Amino acid sequence: MLKKPLFLLALLVLFPLALADVLMISPFEKTLSVGDVVELGSIAPGESFELIFSDESLLGQEIMWSKASVKQSSLPAAWAAIDSEEGKKRLVVLVSVPAAAKPNVYQFKVALSNDDFQLSEEITAKIDVKKGLIKAVIDEAELNQSPMVNEKVKFNIVLTNSSISDHRVKVKSTLPFNWFEEKEFIVPAKQVVEQQLLVAPRVFGRKAFSFSVVSELNGEHISSFDSVLSVKPTLKGKFASSISGFPFFTVTLLPYHFFNALFSLFFV
Repeated sequence: MLKKPLFLLALLVLFPLALADVLMISPFEKTLSVGDVVELGSIAPGESFELIFSDESLLGQEIMWSKASVKQSSLPAAWAAIDSEEGKKRLVVLVSVPAAAKPNVYQFKVALSNDDFQLSEEITAKIDVKKGLIKAVIDEAELNQSPMVNEKVKFNIVLTNSSISDHRVKVKSTLPFNWFEEKEFIVPAKQVVEQQLLVAPRVFGRKAFSFSVVSELNGEHISSFDSVLSVKPTLKGKFASSISGFPFFTVTLLPYHFFNALFSLFFV
């Protein structure tokens, strides 16, 4: 019965000699000692990231970390941090980088603590704020296509995120709203994803336009892609007005339009 109280008493006496370790789980796994400096990786302005720690102190099951917190005085100007909840198996700290943050290497201090035993250890976290961590690519072969009127045209866009945080982007175009609808995508941290863009040409003829990819978190322009569609008419489309959809010719020109439509349908 006395073993547990004696063990705890011994730990309290030996605290000045005992150094508890810190087990970081995310953004990657690493065991840290008091005073260590850990380089977290790269992040873009406007992003937020989580630091996740285990509650294990490696001093035994009797003494566990109960809280993880950022030393507010060590945070760069305009940065924000939310400390972890107490008593969880995973201690999660959320750090937010302002959209106006300048590219640079920043650092701040994180403390793991157990108030019952007055135990606290600090580590230093370093992170590199960079622009250009999001890349976008569309295959050149897809940028010049020859669809029929109202035929959906597919463009596959590949998005690469080199940041330790998820990023949200928007894809816009210079096309009319009834040809293309703006799309938003979330690109997970350290991943490559492929998404599909759909364009529905409403009138025949040559249509030059461009796609642009921008960050929803900091407004950074990521990429632009110029494209040309050579839209072929359908028989119905050849006779129809591009605006109203009703015939747009006089009766005397009917034979000419009919012949022209047939010729376009089979030979263009």
